[in-house]
Amino acid sequence: MDEYKLLHDFGRNLKALLTDARMSQKELSKLTGISESTISRYIAGEMMPTLKSIANIMEALDCDYEDLVD
Repeated sequence: MDEYKLLHDFGRNLKALLTDARMSQKELSKLTGISESTISRYIAGEMMPTLKSIANIMEALDCDYEDLVD
């Protein structure tokens, strides 16, 4: 999987998971300790999160790794 596709898919999936959870980027930021601007960059496909950030997002959204990257 190329980096562009991974970034795009992660952002799209994160946005969908937030919508499904009826959670705002601000709420996710508070739960994970990740800044709102960084979460926005993840969703826009501009930045790939660290493994620690992915783990925090998975916990906050009660989802699996595959939900974010597939």
